[in-house]
Amino acid sequence: MNMKKKMLATGLVGLTLSSAIMIPAQSVSAEEGENIPTQTQNTPNTSIPTVSNNVSSNLDLLDPFVKVENNQYILKLSDNVKFSEQLISEAKKQIEVTNTTIKEKGLTINPETKTAYMGSLLRAAGKNSVTVHWNYWRIYLNKDTTNAIIRAGAIGGSALVIGAIPQLSSIGASVAGAAIGSFVSDTWKSPVSNGIWFDFNTYYFSINNYGWQ
Repeated sequence: MNMKKKMLATGLVGLTLSSAIMIPAQSVSAEEGENIPTQTQNTPNTSIPTVSNNVSSNLDLLDPFVKVENNQYILKLSDNVKFSEQLISEAKKQIEVTNTTIKEKGLTINPETKTAYMGSLLRAAGKNSVTVHWNYWRIYLNKDTTNAIIRAGAIGGSALVIGAIPQLSSIGASVAGAAIGSFVSDTWKSPVSNGIWFDFNTYYFSINNYGWQ
């Protein structure tokens, strides 16, 4: 499926990955995104607007310069490439947070894809799993889980996210479950036909992107 939206949901700077605080996502509205030829009855009518000068989004600019050495992410900037000191500082903080998770949880980074795979439960309706990237987690929810969240609402949705992906609880990211559960229940009011993935930034605690599986 070809659905891809840019977004910014709730964020909280200063929380650590071991936080168990549950933060409800704020409702949002914005301009129309890409045309989606199928499943329009299941998709939101609006997408999240691009936030001007948003550091979380700008971190993607540094992706070519993030390498994997000794199963840790490192930032290697070329001499002829210039970025703002703020962006570099935020990238280093994000890398530190992610490297801590990689080390503490015994994950292995694939040097080619620069991702750490946490396993999944595959079904015809998609999968429930998490892959760790240097500046976000990609969280996959299959159709059944997504529809259960829609039925349960924001409060019950958070528990369903954690229940579907136990790894989220083990790595101390219950805040991700809260944000995703709230966003799904606020955005979709009728059942979906496919699973969905979300990119969750672990430094800003925000949902930056999502799409169909």
